[in-house]
Amino acid sequence: MAKPPALANMASNVEDMTDEQMETLLAEATTRLKQKERSKAAPKYNYTFPKLDAGKAQEPYIVSNGNAVEANSSRLSEEKLHNDKYGIRKVEDPVAVRKLAIE
Repeated sequence: MAKPPALANMASNVEDMTDEQMETLLAEATTRLKQKERSKAAPKYNYTFPKLDAGKAQEPYIVSNGNAVEANSSRLSEEKLHNDKYGIRKVEDPVAVRKLAIE
């Protein structure tokens, strides 16, 4: 670590220093410490958060009518689409398909 400019001009032995030189060194050390404390104490953040917009909310699947709860049938998927998506499918083994193609 390099010495501050005031230290370079000061005598190496403390006993040879004058009162003014010691005061100067103490003042510089105090300013350095205060600068370090300021830099640690108040970190500056430049965060900007986007504004969230939910847009148009979807209607709920379940609607309550007094004490009864009713499912909104218009929001439920059609039975055919459900069966096509989650129904039984034929899965072919790729190795077996290649063997048949080669033969």
